[in-house]
Amino acid sequence: MWGETHVNETLALDEEKTLLGCLLMGGVGAGEVFALVEAKDFQHWAHQSVFAVMQDLFMAGVDIDAISVLGGLEKRGELGRIDGSVVHNLLSKATMKSDIPFLAGNVKERSRKRQLWSLAAHMETLCKEPSVTSTDVLGRVRDGLDNIMLSSSVGGAHHLAFDESLDWLADAMAGQLPQGVMTGFRGLDSMLQGLQGGQLVVVAARPGCGKSTLAVDFMREISIRNGAATLMFSLEMSSREIQQRILAAETCTNISAIRGGHVSVDQFEALKRKAGEISDAPIYISDDASQTIMDIVSRSKIEVRKNDVRLIVVDYLQLITPTNVNVPRQEQVAQMTRQLKILAKDLNVPIVLVAQLNRNSENRDGGTPRASDLRESGAIEQDADIILLIDRPDAKDPDHQRAGEADIIIAKNRGGATGVHTIAHQLHYSRFKEFPQGMRSSSQWFDK
Repeated sequence: MWGETHVNETLALDEEKTLLGCLLMGGVGAGEVFALVEAKDFQHWAHQSVFAVMQDLFMAGVDIDAISVLGGLEKRGELGRIDGSVVHNLLSKATMKSDIPFLAGNVKERSRKRQLWSLAAHMETLCKEPSVTSTDVLGRVRDGLDNIMLSSSVGGAHHLAFDESLDWLADAMAGQLPQGVMTGFRGLDSMLQGLQGGQLVVVAARPGCGKSTLAVDFMREISIRNGAATLMFSLEMSSREIQQRILAAETCTNISAIRGGHVSVDQFEALKRKAGEISDAPIYISDDASQTIMDIVSRSKIEVRKNDVRLIVVDYLQLITPTNVNVPRQEQVAQMTRQLKILAKDLNVPIVLVAQLNRNSENRDGGTPRASDLRESGAIEQDADIILLIDRPDAKDPDHQRAGEADIIIAKNRGGATGVHTIAHQLHYSRFKEFPQGMRSSSQWFDK
């Protein structure tokens, strides 16, 4: 084992020398190397210093050669530790036939493995500390892995051409655009063009207005009606409560009767049949009430990869356990919403984030909610692509002439128009429902 490790280390150092020597000779592909490799990726400290000087020269537009590198080392005060013989030795390792991008890739790969080895050793040390919890260890491991992945990714910039936009427009004109994830509410889907991959969609309301119900309605449409997988992080309701809500909505059974066990034999049989019919629907629930944003990120990546999840629901923002209780609440929320937006983009999946509104709307004439009513609203408004606010006139006045109706206010729509779409609420069945075509109010249609 020692001999194998020694050979690998010798090979690594030789490849580092060859790569640096090729750069000294002005080899083709230097730009790719500086985009991929950092000074810390080199194993030998002298190689790190030489490469750092080369980076400075490249950024300054100065030719990289033995003289300019030695001058750079002198400016850094490192010429005493690294003499001219080291630089000339690097030149002797270079060959014009060397594959510079290949060598750079090997240097980067070995650097990643060293970082992983160091992280594993650190994890072992932490696990031996009685005062360090397993949750702390997992959190630090996640952070370490994220840092390694971040340092290994090369986003790169690309020239802005317009072919992609023209192709998209041609497809739109021909009616061939790929559809987003449809919510099942015709008017809403028409205004939003469905929920698109990468979007962070905020569904917000005051307590008791049906924000969780609307999110579950989206999941029922996607998973039960269309067979696509959905994932819900429920920090308030248990898995059993979500099952009860879905069964109530699917069978038009009063949710209070189900919760209290006050259903008839016939109703129980109907619920049992429906449960059998929808038991294979790909709905996945994580109902740990103490989940952090990192728990949600990690589990989402696993489930999307394993089950091809098409929609993620987080219910709800204000209940996510903060990873750092020492920072102000507004900063905690900003970190959470930013992480969720990045996650949606990375996974190319829409994320529905349920959130609470503050009391401002209750003190406003008419009581209509606004995006600014979101608790810790600054970060949420900034990161959200779409903000849907639920306004129920009868929540404030049970005898309101529009009792039974709910306005879904599109307060923000980064990809299109804002507006209001009115639907019926049947919260006793734990669901919202689209009015039949031609009917626009609850006075025309009741309890259908």
